[in-house]
Amino acid sequence: MAETVFKKLLLYAPAFAVFAVCLWGLIFHPAKIADGVRWGLLLLGEKVIPSLFPFMVFSSCVSKTTFFYSATKLFEKLTLKTFKISGAGFGAIILGLLGGYPVGAKTVSDFYLCGKISKNEAQRLICWCTNPAPAFVITAVGTLMLSSYKTGLLLYASSLLSAFTIGFFSRFFHAQQQEANSTTLLKAEKNIFVNSVAQSGETMLGICGWLLTFSAISSLTDVLIPQKNAALFLKALAEVTTGCQSVAEHSLPVPIISALLGFGGFAVIFQVNTYIRNCEFPLKTFICIKLLNGAMNAFFCSLLIKIFPQATEVHVTLNAGSFSFPVSQSITTAVILLIMCALFVIEVDNKRKVC
Repeated sequence: MAETVFKKLLLYAPAFAVFAVCLWGLIFHPAKIADGVRWGLLLLGEKVIPSLFPFMVFSSCVSKTTFFYSATKLFEKLTLKTFKISGAGFGAIILGLLGGYPVGAKTVSDFYLCGKISKNEAQRLICWCTNPAPAFVITAVGTLMLSSYKTGLLLYASSLLSAFTIGFFSRFFHAQQQEANSTTLLKAEKNIFVNSVAQSGETMLGICGWLLTFSAISSLTDVLIPQKNAALFLKALAEVTTGCQSVAEHSLPVPIISALLGFGGFAVIFQVNTYIRNCEFPLKTFICIKLLNGAMNAFFCSLLIKIFPQATEVHVTLNAGSFSFPVSQSITTAVILLIMCALFVIEVDNKRKVC
């Protein structure tokens, strides 16, 4: 009995700690929290909503049309050979890579719930369709934060390489399952645009809520942690937009930003948690894969910087003396990363229940 109580205390200890910090901040440092919320609103208004919401509406509209499903079927032979993914799954890949973190996870979840893809496909897709949108990476991070459009392109290329690497390894753990009901697949919806705007608005509201919440919590790190590097590290892990902005302001290496974009931050994980649960995918495994995704992003970014040094313009400080990335200089490390990717996919496969 005592052991059970102790395990429950350990399980809920982080939540209690965060609650205590928030309560302490609200009582003793309300101005700091208010500044954090204002900063979050500024990021939302200038960078997040303009780059994300229009595509969320577009992708939602497209994914509900029978034409989109018919078009993706044309690529089914290629995707089956490459990733062991159906045509509908290919549609989720495209929308996920173009639409960003919540769009990819939401699309995979929607396709699974309506029967367009199998449970196995959904669980494999959720691992590599939850990535930053090109509008966010190239425009918000590259052009606006780093003052370099080329660096934004390099960051997005790193994200694509990492995602497709994970997707390629996931093909080895494909499981044959029952085909989806074709009647469900080809059923046309009414009021597609109206429903898409409403659903995208609801999703965007959730994104705004989590970003503001983590912005407020992140504002307390300067008070709690006097060591600037540690405070910066916690901010980066908490929320990706705030983290990238802070890293850019401190002129840290570009691969660090790439790693943050690959991981996404805990705010993104909370945003997509509902869609992960819909796919019956273990949250702990998803977090591990996102950490691996961040490491792979940093590796590919370091490699691309060596191949295209002109992509990192004078606006971005690499600071190679203080922050070295030996991963870009070691083939052995690259192989280890790929093996780790395969091991994590095996972990997912072992925990999966076949439909």
